[in-house]
Amino acid sequence: MKHRLFAAIDLPDQVMSQVAKLQTELDKLGVPIVWEKPKQLHLTLVFMGRLADEDAARVQGMLVNTARTFRSHTLRMGDLDTLYNRHEPSILFLQIIDLEGELVSLQKELARRVDEVTPQPRQKFMPHITIGRVRKSDPTQVKQFLERLSGVEIDSLGKFTVNQVHLYESFLSKSGASHVKLASFNLGNS
Repeated sequence: MKHRLFAAIDLPDQVMSQVAKLQTELDKLGVPIVWEKPKQLHLTLVFMGRLADEDAARVQGMLVNTARTFRSHTLRMGDLDTLYNRHEPSILFLQIIDLEGELVSLQKELARRVDEVTPQPRQKFMPHITIGRVRKSDPTQVKQFLERLSGVEIDSLGKFTVNQVHLYESFLSKSGASHVKLASFNLGNS
């Protein structure tokens, strides 16, 4: 059996609540966005693709060992931003500020180790939380929607401490993606 797996960092309930309020405020702008459910919000570190059972087990062992070598660290919620994708849904996201440089190091090490199990395409890591996706429509309209959103100023949503890395399985359906947490791994000093 194949599993669509990814490693991620969860958001604390307080941050999820603040993001939900922000989504409600942004929804008043009338931009055609499908909002991510607050309980589904996460910061993806590494998407692993479809893995067979034995590779999924190897990835779990790798996550345990990697998490032990990193310490808890603080992240700050950043600005609201947009990303236009011509052939895929364009997204609305919140930037994540890595205050201590630990997040980028953790992500690089996870990507390197996952690459040993299943080779990954090389992509620059951009820490962010996707909060919504623009519904498909005319590309010119999508760009106009995104320009309206990118000009919106938001108050800081605060900081949070990362103590764990989580392994999720993703399921795709007509109503969108859903995620199930398979395991959690404490960082070394947690």
